[in-house]
Amino acid sequence: MKAPIDSSIVIAAMIEGEAFDAESRAMILTREMGLYAHGIAETSSTLTGGRKAFRLPASVVSLMLEDHF
Repeated sequence: MKAPIDSSIVIAAMIEGEAFDAESRAMILTREMGLYAHGIAETSSTLTGGRKAFRLPASVVSLMLEDHF
């Protein structure tokens, strides 16, 4: 079974310059990690127009999540 992780780790891993981005990427790449459905929704919402100062296209976020989770 994959260990569930929080969306904040996923966001940090996906966005260079976020706090702990390298550590978050290493965690995701070296372990069996998974997201609950609400984690996918939170990650998508944050990266496509949430509280961050940037917005990624939904198609990009979808591909990133599909590739890694």
